[in-house]
Amino acid sequence: MKRCFFLFLLILCLRPCLAGAEEEDALYPIRENGLWGYMNRTGETVIAPQWEYAGLFSDGIAIVGSDQEDWELIGGLIRKDGEMLLPMEYSITETTGGFIFSLWDESADSYQNQWFYDKASGALFPISYDYIMDWYGGELLIAENDGLYGFICRDTGEVVFPLQFDGLYGDVGCREGHVLAAYERGYQGDGSVWGPDYHLYALTGEEIVFPFGIKPDSCVHDGVLRIARELTKEEQKSHPSGWGIVYGLGKPDGTVVVEPKYDHLEFAGEGLVSTYLDGKCGVIDLTGREIVPPQYQISTGGKLPMIVYWNGYTEIDDAQAGKSLILDEKGEEIYSIQRQSMISSTDDTRYYTLTSPYKNGCFWVHSWTVNRENDMIRQENTNYQLMKIVDGQAISLNDEYYSDITPWIEAACDQTEENFAEGLQAVCQNSLWGFIDENGLPSLPFQWNAACNFHNGLALVEKDGKLAYIDHNGTVIWREP
Repeated sequence: MKRCFFLFLLILCLRPCLAGAEEEDALYPIRENGLWGYMNRTGETVIAPQWEYAGLFSDGIAIVGSDQEDWELIGGLIRKDGEMLLPMEYSITETTGGFIFSLWDESADSYQNQWFYDKASGALFPISYDYIMDWYGGELLIAENDGLYGFICRDTGEVVFPLQFDGLYGDVGCREGHVLAAYERGYQGDGSVWGPDYHLYALTGEEIVFPFGIKPDSCVHDGVLRIARELTKEEQKSHPSGWGIVYGLGKPDGTVVVEPKYDHLEFAGEGLVSTYLDGKCGVIDLTGREIVPPQYQISTGGKLPMIVYWNGYTEIDDAQAGKSLILDEKGEEIYSIQRQSMISSTDDTRYYTLTSPYKNGCFWVHSWTVNRENDMIRQENTNYQLMKIVDGQAISLNDEYYSDITPWIEAACDQTEENFAEGLQAVCQNSLWGFIDENGLPSLPFQWNAACNFHNGLALVEKDGKLAYIDHNGTVIWREP
């Protein structure tokens, strides 16, 4: 078993420029005459516009390129000083965790001279794989070739687990010093069907073995993992609502924490686990203590229903009760609203749903009506009202309604999607965009045709087809010529 200790010369040379930059050194994409370059915090052009695409800098490196047919991006990597790390001739493919840069070789009729840029570590190394993935941000990346995959070091690309696994499911990956891999389990004539045969390994290569009949079924999350056991035919008779498998929790040393008994388990985040039993969802903690008994019938459009926690709260839609709810980490209801209500004497109905609370406790009540004329169905009269959780209670911050809360500009550059970034949120009212603060108070006037949230002290806005950057005071730092 090889270890991740070798750093070749390229990585050693790149490390100084991959260190995190201070905010005052931030560069921002700007557009002039249809081409993109970069300015500094004061609006001074630092790298002249010359590309059709310019991404945000991360660890001192950004992707620049030109759009080609079929949405393929051709480009390279650039440093803040304008030096190209990779020249402008690579086909760029974004993967979970990074970007693959490939050169097409006409003689070989295939991509050659491939590089991988890892967004988490900032490493750049040559590869010879069909694809590289990173689903959990662990110590290792997943590399795939010809339908087989293994695990490589995210700093160097060195193979740690050989490419021998063929069951590439969403649960495989590397987390907390352990690797979950899977072989495809085919139909054997004894009732077993295509599916994952999971195996859990320590990074040193040893396989973690559980008691007879129990298999690992997920990566490690906060020191535990999902485990599974197949039901006998007799057990299946008394468990008709399941899929012939029950799930519990175990530790990565092979011990069982919660005996398999649930129809399914999913990690809900923040030390909680979403349970599914007899068609209802609930929540347990990592020791198996029941926080919310299985009682919510969650509709998820055909996907396996689960509860997910963010920032101490979860938003769920209870199909049986016809409600959208917000629960805290103790399972107590903070806020609920009926998903449908009559708003007139006609058949017009207003529909409601909620967003999950942000870090600041704010969340949105989203409502709309449905137009079904001419065999067409579309949302109309869309409204968003801001709410905030204060001392365990949800309160309305104001009586304002907004038509859109998803900041976006149709421009060839990356933009932040963080909500209430730097304490402000771009919102749309009466077809114009402005900014409100975390208390729902107007911060910057509604005067833009489009806007993005703040990033490194500036926000990208657009009016009459021209881009501009503004600061927290609304002062225009740069305007497109």
